[in-house]
Amino acid sequence: YAISFRIRNNTLGMSVRMRSWDAIFGMTNDVFAFALVHQMMHAKLRDFYPDLQIGDYNHVADSIHVYERHFDMLQNIIKKSRAGWSQVHIPRIVSGAEVDLIINARGKLVEESAFSSWLHEKG
Repeated sequence: YAISFRIRNNTLGMSVRMRSWDAIFGMTNDVFAFALVHQMMHAKLRDFYPDLQIGDYNHVADSIHVYERHFDMLQNIIKKSRAGWSQVHIPRIVSGAEVDLIINARGKLVEESAFSSWLHEKG
């Protein structure tokens, strides 16, 4: 229900406040989406504050939960060896122009930036 941004010591911080959060599907989608919003805000603000650094993203949920239908899935996640997991590298959004490119694409994937190219490859 709230996203706030603040610039302190030349660093852009972001806080998200949620009423309720599904730990299986909600968290995995929301963390990515909110981190993307943080990067986009940082990139746009750098047009005006070129030395601005990206800071912390803090997330608070009043209630975080797992639905009963996901209990087996959660048990499998817990049992799975961490060695079987893979890390995904997602390119950073680095400029306000790139943000404009993403916003103005209106659903069409464009390849003029590292992030957009990465989306195109994964799409």
